[in-house]
Amino acid sequence: MRIFKDFYVDKKTGQKRKSQRYTIDFSDHNGFRHRVAGLTAKRQTQTLADNIEALISCKISGQRPDRELQRWLEGVTFGLLTKFASWGLIDSQRNGHIDGADIGSLSVTQALRLGGL
Repeated sequence: MRIFKDFYVDKKTGQKRKSQRYTIDFSDHNGFRHRVAGLTAKRQTQTLADNIEALISCKISGQRPDRELQRWLEGVTFGLLTKFASWGLIDSQRNGHIDGADIGSLSVTQALRLGGL
């Protein structure tokens, strides 16, 4: 797993620039590489990376996430939770749907309150 600032080409000037956000690059339990956008603060991005690594370790060992990791998952954005489910890091049941409600913009905690996850 590595944390770095990625580069992009500025559309206006055509110059190569360094991103303000950090990027987390890691291999999942199946050996596939993934990239997740981190935050602008390296320390907070490192915490995010540590939690992703703990989630992968749980998946490899076949254990359920501990309470601290489960609490962290409850606060993760729905978009990141959807990625985790599509990569097989969490059960897709955690990523359920609420009839008649658009939960794409809700946090996991809000969706849990609505009874969708």
